Amino acid sequence: MQTQDVIEQAVEAYAGGDAAALDALLTEDLRYRINGQPDCGKYTRDVAGKAAFYDAVGEILAWWEITGYRIVDLIVSGERAAAQVAHHAMHKETGRQFDTKLALFFAVKDGQITEIAEYHDTAALAREP
Repeated sequence: MQTQDVIEQAVEAYAGGDAAALDALLTEDLRYRINGQPDCGKYTRDVAGKAAFYDAVGEILAWWEITGYRIVDLIVSGERAAAQVAHHAMHKETGRQFDTKLALFFAVKDGQITEIAEYHDTAALAREP
């Protein structure tokens, strides 16, 4: 499977809540980072392993309901890819709406994602809901 296909399928699976499809596209030793300033603590991550990835995402999804997630732009070079993703979420306790665009960088090997580095406005996200 080509890198572009892997990334598009992974984003579609995540957006659609298809855990089995997403899981098949991730390596066991996946590295996942949400990069941000230290004062945005609960929204920054640097974890290794598929289980740790699911734990990190699960913590965020405990606070936020993702109501929109789609690729706006995708650039692929061999086994590396950069995607701009439109992201809409709602805070589960307060109903606060959050719209932003994420920058996601991927590494793919043998049809599976080995690395995800995520950049977004962690300061805006971390403000009190």
